[in-house]
Amino acid sequence: MKKLLVLCLMIGVIAVNSVPVFADAPAEDDWSEISQTVKTFDDGSYMVVTLLELSDDLSQISDTETVSSVSKSGKKTVNHYSDNGDLLWTYVLYGKFSYVYGKSSVCTSSTSSNNIADSSWSLKSNKTWPDNDSAKASAVFVKKVLFVTTKTCNVELNIKCDIYGNLS
Repeated sequence: MKKLLVLCLMIGVIAVNSVPVFADAPAEDDWSEISQTVKTFDDGSYMVVTLLELSDDLSQISDTETVSSVSKSGKKTVNHYSDNGDLLWTYVLYGKFSYVYGKSSVCTSSTSSNNIADSSWSLKSNKTWPDNDSAKASAVFVKKVLFVTTKTCNVELNIKCDIYGNLS
């Protein structure tokens, strides 16, 4: 009987601890725009590249002299539009950083997401990686008509966090 009780308790503990807990994703209002650039192509299509940072969580800073490191999150969004302004696809690079003010900075994670708005486009390849103080991404989008690739778009993105927590 005692073994059965211990077994039931162990199963209960495992069941409770195996339920995934996810933090709420930041709301769009929590992001602040840092910069925006537009790149136009010969065919009239264009890309809008926007760098955003997550508003600082100042609750983790009680005394600047005793803080060992501060976390920072950023994202770079690429929206590719046709020559008539229709959204074709979106690609987003996310970077998380940890920095010691005035001393060091390191990228702790680099991830991406994408959304295809025009079904003739697809994501052919995608790679993200942290590189010292930068989050990096490389992706290739292709447009196919009747199974033939008619256009290729290479995306190379980088988000850098300096030792003062500034993203670029």
